[in-house]
Amino acid sequence: MNIRKHDYQLQTVPNGKDILEMECYISRNKEYTQTLPLLPTHLKENPDNLKIAHWLLVENFSKWAWLELDIHIDIEMWKAELDSVYNEFVPHPDQPNQLLYESLTMHGISSQHTMHHSNYLDDDNILESQVPYVWTEIADRCPTITNFWKNEFPAEEWYRVRFLKMRSCGYIGVHKDMTTEQGQMWDILTMEFGVNMSITHPEGCETWFDGFGKVPWAPGKFFLHNISKLHWVHNFTPYDRTHMIPMGRIGNRINEFCDLVVKSYLRQTNQTL
Repeated sequence: MNIRKHDYQLQTVPNGKDILEMECYISRNKEYTQTLPLLPTHLKENPDNLKIAHWLLVENFSKWAWLELDIHIDIEMWKAELDSVYNEFVPHPDQPNQLLYESLTMHGISSQHTMHHSNYLDDDNILESQVPYVWTEIADRCPTITNFWKNEFPAEEWYRVRFLKMRSCGYIGVHKDMTTEQGQMWDILTMEFGVNMSITHPEGCETWFDGFGKVPWAPGKFFLHNISKLHWVHNFTPYDRTHMIPMGRIGNRINEFCDLVVKSYLRQTNQTL
């Protein structure tokens, strides 16, 4: 992989107000480390992965900010395939510092349609299942990555599958993607969900959740994120950060998905069944 390093002097100067807000939040969160809730006795005595996953992800939705998934990939192959399409990213227009935030779509309306379908289609009421999504030409050029999302990850249906590139000096300020009320109604097992995974993640690029601390990112890691919590990302390094965030529906692969969740949860909390 040809690592992209940039000269800070050539980059757009970040918004000082945003940076100050992030620094204030980091200061009050730097001692926090997420601690996932431990499995209750009744679920230990009668283990059922569907019930355990529901208990963790839905019933205890307010008690976690991220869950690292126990997935292992050939990250060097993913980097090589990313390199083949690296120069085709387009600015991501829903970010305020859009010159430093870019996307490329593997599954969607087209490779260049990177935002939610409501930004492109006339019918605001169209359902995700009705949008004319396709595997784009980018999928053909990244066969290993495409095969993983098509066949290996336990989801029945994908909506948007995108690469997201945060260039040097890029950031996403403190925000949350759901209201508290939306979060209380969200059921990851039956509703739309997203996965966040890293292909390149330079040391010093950080994702934080208010009240939980810093996400332990590294290249090749996969996470479920609780986007109803305040969070922010900054890449104040000389290198690009490139992640993928597919959005889809678990559907009829729910048993596989719950097996993955429980295996991941038990490993992170040093518990056994």
